[in-house]
Amino acid sequence: MAVAAEWWAHALGWSAAGSLAAGLVLVAVVPLAPYGFLHDFPEDVQEAAAEPTPAQRRAGAVGGAVFLAVLLAVPVAVPLGWGLTHPGAPWWSLTAMAVVALAVFTAFDTVVVDWLVICRLRPSFLVLPGTEHCAGWSDYRFHLREVLRPRALALFPVLGGAVGTAVWGLLRLLG
Repeated sequence: MAVAAEWWAHALGWSAAGSLAAGLVLVAVVPLAPYGFLHDFPEDVQEAAAEPTPAQRRAGAVGGAVFLAVLLAVPVAVPLGWGLTHPGAPWWSLTAMAVVALAVFTAFDTVVVDWLVICRLRPSFLVLPGTEHCAGWSDYRFHLREVLRPRALALFPVLGGAVGTAVWGLLRLLG
């Protein structure tokens, strides 16, 4: 029973810390490279936004890559940390921990970043010029629908399984 409590404390605690870090990176990167995330905005915002310049497209690609790297580091680091401190951790526990990390980030991203920061607070540095009037900025359901799409939900077991397998294999090589 103590190991289960320790497992959950590790999974939830480090996933929350990683989610906060990824959320901060996202909020920092969006103003520098907003067009990297345009496809994640509601349709009316996408339509009202000006066509990005080549420089904005490049910045968007770099900003998107930076955020993606940080985001992917979280579901890798959380089970890796567990596996390094618990030699012989089974594949399923590492995979489950990766899935928990993805779920915690998704909940954090939806509730804190999307709903609180974007929909409720809507700081001007996150709003694309020319889209200030768009109703999509306050569309809470849009963000929930995006997260509940089947392809988004399929990422949990697929990516979690891939990460768990990779971490488990890496630990076997190191061990």
